[in-house]
Amino acid sequence: MKRRFELAALVTIKLMAMNSYLIFLFAILLSTPSYSQSFREQFTEANLLTEDGYYGVAIPIWEDLLREKTNANINYKLGSSYLNLGIDRDRALPYLLNAAKDIQKTYDPFSSDFKSAPTETYFYLAEAYHISGNIDSSELYYQKFLDQASKKQYLRPKASRGLEMCDNARELMANPVDVKITNIGAPINSPFAEYLPIVAYDENTLYFTSRRLRSDGSNDSKIEVTTGMYYEDMYVSFRSISGNWMEPELLNINAIDAHSSAVSMSADSRRIYISKTFSGNGNIYESEFIFGTGWTEPELVGSNVNSQDNEFFATITADEQRLYFVSDRSGGLGGKDIWCSNKLHNGEWGKAINMGAPINTAGDEDAPYLHPDGKTMYFSSNGHKSMGGYDIFYSQFENNEWTSPTNLGYPINTTDDDQSYISTPDGNRAYYSRKGANTVGSTDIYVVEYPVEENDRPKVDFNVFALVKGWVFPAPNQVLPAELEILIRDNETNEIKGQAKPVERNGSFV
Repeated sequence: MKRRFELAALVTIKLMAMNSYLIFLFAILLSTPSYSQSFREQFTEANLLTEDGYYGVAIPIWEDLLREKTNANINYKLGSSYLNLGIDRDRALPYLLNAAKDIQKTYDPFSSDFKSAPTETYFYLAEAYHISGNIDSSELYYQKFLDQASKKQYLRPKASRGLEMCDNARELMANPVDVKITNIGAPINSPFAEYLPIVAYDENTLYFTSRRLRSDGSNDSKIEVTTGMYYEDMYVSFRSISGNWMEPELLNINAIDAHSSAVSMSADSRRIYISKTFSGNGNIYESEFIFGTGWTEPELVGSNVNSQDNEFFATITADEQRLYFVSDRSGGLGGKDIWCSNKLHNGEWGKAINMGAPINTAGDEDAPYLHPDGKTMYFSSNGHKSMGGYDIFYSQFENNEWTSPTNLGYPINTTDDDQSYISTPDGNRAYYSRKGANTVGSTDIYVVEYPVEENDRPKVDFNVFALVKGWVFPAPNQVLPAELEILIRDNETNEIKGQAKPVERNGSFV
């Protein structure tokens, strides 16, 4: 049931960050008058908000109700809301454990007098255990749910899939990959969510998305109602000569009341591709960096890429002739699929082509990244052999077809969401984002390093590309000229084989 909202009151929204709460006053649309509500009225309000997906607003109400009446039903409502919100999902477990103490098959979700929890509690409890890495308990409750739920219960397919992921997790955790994984730390990560790392080939420039409070406080009243978080903003950090990441800088093309995420950049770091969401519709844009001015106003990449549906992510090949992107448009194999488009002679993008199997599945695929060898693709999926949520996979183009995707293994992948894997050209390191209880915020950026002798990583083809990188330093008290350009020419033909401009901020070039 949908609600007709009217502006009514100021509501306290609890912005979730790490293990504490930040309190904000925010005017939201509510259908209730501004007087003290009864338990029944608050229950009805929280129920309607939950049904409409406003979990960030509903959770504080459920918490207030739980303090007033401790019963299995309120514990179930609160625990399942945390899982559906997708932020700090580890908070759900204790509430669902309490809810599971009193289960009834006959359940009235709209009754404030109902004290018991429904059979669905077992499913959400299994999911909470799965996220925490407790595979045995997760499997126990997935099976308990399947044993007691009706044959037409809508969560049965997800529970069966959960059991498959439990099996995958056991197998992968029994054969861990020899890697070193490090939280990239401050100043990149913060008590808020950071994700979608976009790293230049020389690893001296890092773009990422953050839902932090801006340093000037300009977004302090701009809260997304459904999550209780700030809108996504794009940041960039540059590595100093000493090798440390400098304080992130807010890009000049963010929208204060809409989501903006940098999702890919060109090989020379002069052009970025952006995912923007306005009024619930996501599209892919591009922006170019101009010396002395900054980033140009983002422009849509074209109607063959963008559609009336949602486009979530895009990555461009090193030669900028093909764009891979994610869309939930019709004609795919599942929810979100990876599509591609080739650049035409007139500079426009051609007709979108679904990559099909074996890349796409009946589940969701996301965040593709094509290595500069042009043959190795990394992407996230919850539809392949995942150990829980999104896992990172790779596929390689051999004999004119993509190989069956391979899971990058544990501990790179976990039982929670792991996404946006960006490999360095030599394949020795990668940057990616992951959720979990050990993060600084709800989602953090990590660096994974492979030992030189590690054989489990993808073998990239170094015969098809070469990487030239360096620094350009201006004379004392001078700045780099805007027209400065680095060219690579063929000695025999004088043909230009590569070109780049140094980064204005630190003089690095690729």
